[in-house]
Amino acid sequence: MPKFLAEIEEIEIVRTNLLKKDLILADETFYTKLDYREFFKQAFKIDKSVCSLEIVNLYKEILKKVDNSDLNGNGITSVDVNNSINFAQYLIFVVYSDDVYPVYSIISSLDRPLRDEFIIQCLCVLKILLSFQIANEIDFSRRLGLVLGKMTLAQNRMITLDKFDFKNFLISSIECRRILVGVTFISHFLRQGKDGLVFIPNNPWLISIMNLLAELHSCTLRPVRREIESIFGHFNLRLEPKVIKSFKFKTKDYLSEYHFESSEVIDPIMKHVISLALDFSVREISEIIIEKSCEIATKTGIGLFKTVIMEKGNEYVIFRNLLINLTKALCYMSAQEPMRACMTGNISYFLKLSALELSPDQIYKVVSTNQPLCCQLIQRAGVSKVADCISDYFKNTEMNTGKYSEINLSLLENTTHIEKFSIKPIEPSEYQDLKSHFLQISRRRASENTNFVGEEWYHLLGSNAKDEFKRIKSRILLCDDVDGECIKLCKYITGHLIKNMDNYNKKKENDNTTNSPIKLKLPHLHPPNKNTIDFLFKCLSEIFNISFKTQKEVLGWLIYSNDPRRFSVNFVSKFIEHRLMNIVEYDQALSRSISPETNLDFVLNLLGNLMTSDIQICTVYDFIATLEALANFSEDSRVYDFFQKISRLMMSFDNADTTEFDNLIKSEKYNIFTSDLMLNRLSKFNMSIVNLRGAFKSSWEHFIRHHKVPTQYCYYKIDMVPLLITTKASIYIKTTLEIFLDAYARRNYLFLKFYTRFLKKLFDVLEDTPENKGMIQELLILLSPSTVPFFTTGYLDLILHKFVQNISIDYILKISLDILGILRHSEAYIYPVTIYFENLMQNKSFMKVYGIYLSYLCPYKFVNLKNIFNQYRDNVQFVEDQNDYFKIRRMLQSNMQSIKEYFNEPYFVFYLLDNLNEKNIVSVYAFNVLRVLINEKRDIKKIIFLFWAYSEIEHTPEALTLYFEELKGYEWAGKIIESFESKFNK
Repeated sequence: MPKFLAEIEEIEIVRTNLLKKDLILADETFYTKLDYREFFKQAFKIDKSVCSLEIVNLYKEILKKVDNSDLNGNGITSVDVNNSINFAQYLIFVVYSDDVYPVYSIISSLDRPLRDEFIIQCLCVLKILLSFQIANEIDFSRRLGLVLGKMTLAQNRMITLDKFDFKNFLISSIECRRILVGVTFISHFLRQGKDGLVFIPNNPWLISIMNLLAELHSCTLRPVRREIESIFGHFNLRLEPKVIKSFKFKTKDYLSEYHFESSEVIDPIMKHVISLALDFSVREISEIIIEKSCEIATKTGIGLFKTVIMEKGNEYVIFRNLLINLTKALCYMSAQEPMRACMTGNISYFLKLSALELSPDQIYKVVSTNQPLCCQLIQRAGVSKVADCISDYFKNTEMNTGKYSEINLSLLENTTHIEKFSIKPIEPSEYQDLKSHFLQISRRRASENTNFVGEEWYHLLGSNAKDEFKRIKSRILLCDDVDGECIKLCKYITGHLIKNMDNYNKKKENDNTTNSPIKLKLPHLHPPNKNTIDFLFKCLSEIFNISFKTQKEVLGWLIYSNDPRRFSVNFVSKFIEHRLMNIVEYDQALSRSISPETNLDFVLNLLGNLMTSDIQICTVYDFIATLEALANFSEDSRVYDFFQKISRLMMSFDNADTTEFDNLIKSEKYNIFTSDLMLNRLSKFNMSIVNLRGAFKSSWEHFIRHHKVPTQYCYYKIDMVPLLITTKASIYIKTTLEIFLDAYARRNYLFLKFYTRFLKKLFDVLEDTPENKGMIQELLILLSPSTVPFFTTGYLDLILHKFVQNISIDYILKISLDILGILRHSEAYIYPVTIYFENLMQNKSFMKVYGIYLSYLCPYKFVNLKNIFNQYRDNVQFVEDQNDYFKIRRMLQSNMQSIKEYFNEPYFVFYLLDNLNEKNIVSVYAFNVLRVLINEKRDIKKIIFLFWAYSEIEHTPEALTLYFEELKGYEWAGKIIESFESKFNK
């Protein structure tokens, strides 16, 4: 620090201003001043003086022996010193009053137990050194640090943290504003470590304390800085002053730095308004809370101290700390509820005056985050106020002193630092000033914010709608109130759709748009069509993904409001078609709101549109609750006609009787979920004749009622049916297929899920016999995707069953070819198809024979399947008119000479990679050909990319992995691979 700055800080006015602005830390002088004799009595918990005649004479005698070197190498034992504690205490008194070196010469001659006792007594002194002021305390701190350091650090010994924490002692000296005492002791204590081997730079414990001293150097007065500079110079360390971490300098005139979670919703202006609201809340309620808390604390403290016996000398400290702690607790607890209410009200009101919006959830978060901080401000002000009166209260309070007390007061002996802090009351003129300030903010915000959504949304109806939506969405995401802008955009879109969807449908029949309720003079817009409608609903879907609040508001309006505009059949149907609402929730809400006078026609038209149109969106079982509610109005001809219309869509089961099956289920209601018990009781369930249609009807009705609940309970009846027919499955399976085909004819696609569950449970209980295998094989041929494409999902679920995987190899090949054919029509099935082939990969003999054929049929974009098929490979035999894929494999097996004629084939590189399977001669030949292509600089990037792509996926063949590792060893190949990784692995 420059010299002139050091001189300036000596000026009283300058130093006072620096302290007020929290720019420096300085020691306080309000601590109790004790005579040194009283101090040592407090430290050692004794009544008599430490300077007894016996101990003084013993000290002089031992010192004389030490000076004359008369110990002959033997230490002073406990025989020489009968009272080691008293002697150690007197040595510390000598350190205070005389010099450290005679004491150290004596201590170094003591035996280990006496030296340890001296260290323990030193720590007792340190524990109260910060609580009182004594004469010559700086010199005493220096000497105590020196002798304690020589006894420990210089001898490579350390005092453990459970006995004394020196770093915490330094921090406490800062908090208690006894900085010079703490720094002086620590400085001279650490210096002694240089005489040893352990406690020198870069010892972590030493460096952590040195870092704390470096932080302290930036904000203390010259005496403290000199001590810090001297210790750094002693260890030849460079002092780099740091900003102390415990103190933050305020940039604005708020009472504190309030906390705001990182959110785009709260911008700097909003933070400013909220900070003012929090300040105002603290100032509004602080005065009365502090006044009442201080009054209660003083009355309680004075009354308590009249009845409590305490040790003499500790009265003031305990009285002071009790009042401070009690005031802190009362202020903090009393402020909780008033503060929360005041903060919530002021934030909402101030934001309203500033024309700013913040959701109740966001306001709740701000209040919850800052409530403890605001209560702490009131707490600090209350403590500061009561501290000013403690001395007066103490003088007027009668104390009972003595040795015995039923109450443990040791916790009140630790000094609590008091930071001067006051909260300014609100003046009447401030209300008007704040209103004017908020009015200026609202005017500025009004000029900044424009309704860009209202001005731009119609571009979604134009020719470049996708790009326009991306532009609008990106701008919304940059707004302060994303939820608000999303709600605006949804209002425009839904309003446009409600007004125009019926006209869109009319236009399909008659190209006449003159009656359109929206009149936009926008020549670049396309005329209304189905694509525009679908695109707008996709926009709604993306908006819902951005803002959950918007989704909640739109769906809440559509499902629960009384707005007549929501009763639009086409509008609601599109919402359901695009899966923008929960059908279960809508079904329940619709069933409770049916009224023949208001919305019965809407309900019937909506259900008819969803269930009976050419493109069926829902089944009758998606609206069970609504249909049950409609049954209450069956006398209405409209409802009767509607039920007649949809009756063909409902399962009939030929009106089968369910009584027998239901009675069986009731008798087994406690065993129904225990599969082991069910299997052990097959004999009971094995009826001579099973009413299968009745069992299916009962199971289906139960499934329909409970399938929307995400549990297995909906299946518990159908899971019992396979147990009834397991011994005669071949007889009853035909009946189940008839029911299955009847469901398909009725377009009841929910039944497919039900039937799949039945077949899986049947496979669980069937015996592994040739007859059952043949039956299942024929059943799966009937249900294969090539025969029944609508059952593809169920088929993929069934073939994963372990019973199916034990069928003949020929049939497994047919299944494999069938599901590979599925991928040519829809890639959405890639996951279940991959799971099937991963299980099949365990059948090494099958993959070795048929893997090459499956790999040939598999498109190259399914790299994961390619890796599975290329694990193993058998030799290929010659066949007439063999295609190039198999010819190249045969050449790699024997004749390599004619393979060059295929170098220019477009898929030649792919064919070679498919032959990198096991570690055999074919794989070696295939890689040699690839190496030739690389040397000739043919398709280098293509080859490297394919190696990399195949290796990034699971189940990479052994040979391909081996040769890819070899390629990565080349520098040029490594750079190409890095470019692929940086491009695709983002």
